[in-house]
Amino acid sequence: MGKLLSICMIVKDEQEVLERCLKSISTLADEIIIIDTGSTDRTKEIAKQYTEHVYDFKWCNDFSAARNESLKYATSKWVLVLDADEYIEIKEVPSIREFLQEETPLSNTIYVVSVFSFLGENIRKGKITEGAVGRLIPNHFGIRFDRPIHEQFRSQEGLPLFSKKAAINIFHTGYLDETMSTKDKSSRNKQIFNQLKSKSGFTSYDYFTIGNEYSMQNDFKKALYYYEKAYKKTDPSTIWHYLCVFEIINNYLRLDRVNEAWELLEKENRDKHHYPDYHCMKGIIYEFLGLFELAKQSFKTAITKSEALATKEPIFWLVNPAFALEIPLTKLVTISMTEHNVQETTYYLTKKVQSDPTDYASLVQLLELTLNYQDDVAVKKFIELLFPNAKLEDYYLLFKVFLTLGQLDLASTYYNLVPNKDLFSLHDTLRFAILCEKKVMFEEILKERKIKLVDKDVLHVLALANLIWNIEIDTSLLIDKDDDPLRTNNQFYQELISKKFTNEWIELNQAQLFQLITDLFQLGQYDIFDTYITKFTNPSMIDLLANYFYSKHKYDIAISYYNNLLNSNELSFLSYINLASIHVNDELYEDAIPFYEEAIKISPNSRHLYIQLLIHCKDQDIKKQYWKQLFDRFPQYRKLSFLQSLF
Repeated sequence: MGKLLSICMIVKDEQEVLERCLKSISTLADEIIIIDTGSTDRTKEIAKQYTEHVYDFKWCNDFSAARNESLKYATSKWVLVLDADEYIEIKEVPSIREFLQEETPLSNTIYVVSVFSFLGENIRKGKITEGAVGRLIPNHFGIRFDRPIHEQFRSQEGLPLFSKKAAINIFHTGYLDETMSTKDKSSRNKQIFNQLKSKSGFTSYDYFTIGNEYSMQNDFKKALYYYEKAYKKTDPSTIWHYLCVFEIINNYLRLDRVNEAWELLEKENRDKHHYPDYHCMKGIIYEFLGLFELAKQSFKTAITKSEALATKEPIFWLVNPAFALEIPLTKLVTISMTEHNVQETTYYLTKKVQSDPTDYASLVQLLELTLNYQDDVAVKKFIELLFPNAKLEDYYLLFKVFLTLGQLDLASTYYNLVPNKDLFSLHDTLRFAILCEKKVMFEEILKERKIKLVDKDVLHVLALANLIWNIEIDTSLLIDKDDDPLRTNNQFYQELISKKFTNEWIELNQAQLFQLITDLFQLGQYDIFDTYITKFTNPSMIDLLANYFYSKHKYDIAISYYNNLLNSNELSFLSYINLASIHVNDELYEDAIPFYEEAIKISPNSRHLYIQLLIHCKDQDIKKQYWKQLFDRFPQYRKLSFLQSLF
């Protein structure tokens, strides 16, 4: 049997990410072709550990030329194109190979895959965008790349190429802040675009990709300018047409041009209502305006549409799979939490975890909420339903969750189910010793590990031990160098050890102190918590604590903190919103109005607050006043007929 899949890559100075990529495809590819365009690090050395097909190519500011060089060496039935900063989930390998074995290659058909790009500081803190990108082609049919940047497939025989969707997911980290800064991709791309413009001018697809560049840089006005130029020139049958439409809508919302976003959504989706994307985007617009009930209906419809299509087609979304489930569920969780609807919050969080059992943040939220109403036995039964075939990694994940939540018995249960304790990080074992209230265990761990330098999380748990047991922290661990990324944290912890708390120091270090004292509460150290609350008390700290307890669904405690600040008018913007929410959910609508009014005074551009006030206010004079304020500040909203018809 011949080779099924060649994976072709071009690389340069990718030693930080290349091995991750190659490990992920080692069982997927029959051969891996790597074209190196001038690496000066260990890239080629790493590549040669996974393939003998490593070739040099002199970079000429033309991605298509380099890509086509890689295609020359491919001998398999299919070719998949990847970058070094991308990877594939290993668990998806069998389904991808099955798809390729069953699919018939055609000379006029290419395949688009879903590329999930992480944006922001890092994978954990960033957001994810998804795009459909042409990456898979049948080999030996004369299909090659064209255009020097954001390259596209072209038939050398002049055939028109049609696109099909392939159920392949690729994950991309090249747009994370650190990577963009280190590799200076934007400057490189700008240079290529300038050369392209001077030689042949821009196509509609070039305008679309320039829009993407500016969007990545958060320059939404310029991004919108180029997206609109692309939209005006493109054929609606083009595979990226709807990607462009939804990017325009997103940028309209970022620039508060809601009526234009709404009009374009309705215009471009007249015959696309069976897809979840349309309903999800409607929900996003409704939520943007504060119309939470309409938003809920739209998000629920998006889920219903995706579930119906999923029974018939492997690709059950139009633009972005996140519109099918992830975004609607996340939004429904947020709205149901705002409404203090425990049953709905639990339901949607459960669906989120079932769709992605590795979603740590959602699992923490779900089990924390469940623990407010169920005992440990019921929680364990619930976990058995969530993880019917639990594995070692699930036990480790659950241990981490209950360690975070300060649940000793449940954390111990899953700790004991992990036979190799070396899997636990230093931070985890030290925090577990605190949770167990075992000072000796804590000190033994420190001695056994022979710590020479600690990270931010370990510094935090060492500080907790100092507050609880007065354990001396070895200040030699707190290395203070100009190039040490922990320098600021080290200074804080050294000053904390001294126990010399001035009002100025407390105010300067409030964020870190807040993390410490709320962690004391989470770990059940209530007496120590009370002690340091007394030491660190100031209005802004009380306000932070009030909102912390609100977020933990401990509304009675939150209200007691809010009441301390009400008379002195020292509540924050978020506190006023939370107090309004508490009164609305207790059906004390008129009592909620003053809190909405105070929040609007602090942030008059928070459009959703006007809408919420108008929904719950019974006083017609006050409603007229805020209708006028809303339209004076946002005159474009007068064009939204559905908005006025609601009141």
